[in-house]
Amino acid sequence: MNLNEKAGFTLVEMLVVISIIAVLAGMLLPTLSNSIAKAREMHCINNCGQHAKAMIQLAAQSNNRTIQPDPTGHWMASLDRILGVGQRADVRLCPNAVRPNATRGAVDRAWTYNGWVGSIAVNTHVANRAPGANDYTLMSQTESRTPAFCDGAWYETGPISGISWPPDLDGASNWILNRHRKGIAVSFCDGHAERVDLTMIWDLKWHRNYTPAGKQVNPGLGIR
Repeated sequence: MNLNEKAGFTLVEMLVVISIIAVLAGMLLPTLSNSIAKAREMHCINNCGQHAKAMIQLAAQSNNRTIQPDPTGHWMASLDRILGVGQRADVRLCPNAVRPNATRGAVDRAWTYNGWVGSIAVNTHVANRAPGANDYTLMSQTESRTPAFCDGAWYETGPISGISWPPDLDGASNWILNRHRKGIAVSFCDGHAERVDLTMIWDLKWHRNYTPAGKQVNPGLGIR
């Protein structure tokens, strides 16, 4: 063997190595993307859950009442004191919607209102400023499947009339948003939080006289 010869890769060997790296990267990137999406989803679920627990703590201090809005008229001020946060708190944001819009939020944007910034919404039936027959006024009236907070385009949300799909799941209304791969983060009045598939949104106990409707589909939105 000639010791003066330099060891090295041939062009073919280099192409083979590059091809292998490209295949491995193609296999790993979807897994990485799914992991990031799952982490953001869990973060949002945790934030919704913290708000539900704060609501329970507030009820313990106010004779079992559900959220009684602050004199400002909004739940944010009432729970900010319990959570020990300010108007632009990370705990009120979904990681997929951090940047604020001027007013209403969207799938990838937070809402803003009178200085508050957020991307989760309260179920208006537990925080109504003028409670009606459908609304919960005491925590003891709520159920384990009564939503407290969820992904939303505004600081409050609730089902539209009738058992039908909202006209837009992408941020044009006060309704829930498709932020988590055809699902949303929801916390409930018993303090637990979870991901809820969009097909099951109508199966939650939204207000006192609401009858859960089971699984609903919307082929036009690709949701089945």
